[in-house]
Amino acid sequence: MHEVARSALLKLLRQVETAVSKTWPDCELSQFTRRTSRLLFSKGSFPAYMRLRTHSEQRECNGDLQLVASKGAIAIEWDPRADHLSQILAIEVLDPEELARCVEVIPRWQTMRQAMDAFGPSIEAYPVLNEVLNAWVSGASPRKIELSSHGIESWLDAVKLVSYCKTRISGLDRSPNAAIDDIPIRRVGAQLFNDSKRPERLAPAIDALVQESLILPPLEQEDVFRELGLVKFPLPFMISAPDFLVRTQLHLLPAIQPYLALHPGSILGFELDGSCAGQTSLLSVENLTTFHELASSVVRSNAVGRTCLLYTGGMPSPSWMRVYKLLLSSLPRDTAIFHWGDIDSGGFRIADHLSKACCDLHRTLHLHAMAEDAGIVMRNMLDAEIQRILGICERRGWFKEADFVKHQAAAIEQESLPLRWPSPLATQTEALEQAEDG
Repeated sequence: MHEVARSALLKLLRQVETAVSKTWPDCELSQFTRRTSRLLFSKGSFPAYMRLRTHSEQRECNGDLQLVASKGAIAIEWDPRADHLSQILAIEVLDPEELARCVEVIPRWQTMRQAMDAFGPSIEAYPVLNEVLNAWVSGASPRKIELSSHGIESWLDAVKLVSYCKTRISGLDRSPNAAIDDIPIRRVGAQLFNDSKRPERLAPAIDALVQESLILPPLEQEDVFRELGLVKFPLPFMISAPDFLVRTQLHLLPAIQPYLALHPGSILGFELDGSCAGQTSLLSVENLTTFHELASSVVRSNAVGRTCLLYTGGMPSPSWMRVYKLLLSSLPRDTAIFHWGDIDSGGFRIADHLSKACCDLHRTLHLHAMAEDAGIVMRNMLDAEIQRILGICERRGWFKEADFVKHQAAAIEQESLPLRWPSPLATQTEALEQAEDG
């Protein structure tokens, strides 16, 4: 087929696809014909036809379009001012399906039907797939995944992996005292897809499924996988707590300074050194630099007492969360529990994750230094990101942080904030004031 003829037919087909997308999925292809899908052969609408250099080229192009018209796909409107059947004025669609067959293209509406059928069983569990379908209908490529059979397969494989991990984590939650090992991500890829690197290629889709959104900024890839219990290599449980003892199968180890690092599966519980006095406080931090700086600091708290410092490794994995719950269970009821992370949607998601574990054990998690404007602004937050954070804060009762995010609307890295320990006494005062205000 002459390249100009094919170009005209493709342009006409794209017009139909665009028209169909505006009423999808409640549309009838029969309505997208004639005047609604017409291509004028003019300098403004289709200059390629006007640039044909010779009569033989024009005859060849016209002949190919006449052949398509003979199959009922299009109608040709001839220019009455020119010689008989020599100059085309416009072409119109008669049969969109036949037009697609003539140019050997799978039209967008067919692939959309395929996607809707394929996503149907998973949409209830993963509503974000509706956002994917809507983006595809409009011609966008959500998370840079185009509408195609390959794109549909990518989202389905991401659903398969996330569902596998969630089912596994759910089973682990029902056995909280059992040792939990995170899974090497390459092994999961080999088991589920016979392709060890497949999960990493699916990372953008997996991120959207985990965050339940297409418009939120992507999280760090390792954080997404770690939340699902997938790791490139196991991270140790790092704790700095001079007044604590860690119980393993063979030993009772002091959580010495600057820190002790153990495989999470080896930890069976924790004990407090009974010779130490004062209120106990627990602080978890998101980033490694801050953990090292705090672990090496001389003054561990603004209030006298026993302090415990943890490194979450970004988003904590299921194996880390098991040990975190063991630690929470060993703490006195009046222990002040804190978390310090980045002031962005990822940081608040991590805090929300930890808060859920605290609530499961009837504890309250306070945020430390996550309403501070003394750090370096990384970027302005998207409205969707702000709304996600505000939803988390409202659910967890973090009203000061919600007000800060609402007015600041900027993401701030934990490492850029001044280094300081939380004050358990200040937290107790805040809690009393909030109770009185309530």
